[in-house]
Amino acid sequence: MTDALWACPLAFSNLPLEDLYWLWATLLLENHVVLVTENLALLTATVIALLGLLKPFRWASPVVCTLPQSLLDILSSPVPILVGLPVSRDLIIRNHINQRYDHCLFVFLDDGTIAADASVRKTVVLPGFGGFLERLRPLYAHFNTARSINGLEETPKSPQRTTESRNLCYKPKSSDIDVAVNILEAFRHTLEENVIALLPKQAPFSDEHPTMFNGEKLLAAMLGRNADEKVFLTRFVRTPVSYTHLRAHETGRNLVCRLLLEKKK
Repeated sequence: MTDALWACPLAFSNLPLEDLYWLWATLLLENHVVLVTENLALLTATVIALLGLLKPFRWASPVVCTLPQSLLDILSSPVPILVGLPVSRDLIIRNHINQRYDHCLFVFLDDGTIAADASVRKTVVLPGFGGFLERLRPLYAHFNTARSINGLEETPKSPQRTTESRNLCYKPKSSDIDVAVNILEAFRHTLEENVIALLPKQAPFSDEHPTMFNGEKLLAAMLGRNADEKVFLTRFVRTPVSYTHLRAHETGRNLVCRLLLEKKK
């Protein structure tokens, strides 16, 4: 948690809660995400903060906080990526970069808009997790009370916010750090309660191949415990990295993912 803590106040003060929640779900479902702003401090902080919100899961794919324009071909990566691009929104649109890499979600941090193919946006499913978004709102209001006008997923034609309308937290106080800790803990607890707690006590293996992990059996077991999140959990379990690397092993508490879950210290 501490590695992301310094970045959270700045990232939270910029992003309305709905936008942060959407980005969180986008990364949980292992999409190609490109954050765009010329503000290097904001760019780096947002990348690091988003990684912190995924815990106890780990982002198992490439991360680049500031990608030079000369290395844009990295966006063609066949595996999910989280990249910060230090350029302007106008440059992306004018040079049709978002169309060239149409499998990526380009998120413009300065004005709260997004450029992405409709088919890619439709892959993002927001989990309910028992009304977690609304429960988090009073705590998040310490940093940001703005509401997302259209939501990142709507791709509004005009900016939602301007630089003048934001009050970015570049120099957090101790009270800001305390609230950031509570927000990170809330996200972590939610994932433990709504995802990890659903894992079966015995690793699900294939009937035909007893040593082969069976992702569909895992999904069925999880849905048996929480059918309300069927759409999200189905896409979550079937994402490439989850399906390939979700090799469960028993611990004293439950099954954990060897590569995607952070080891408890």
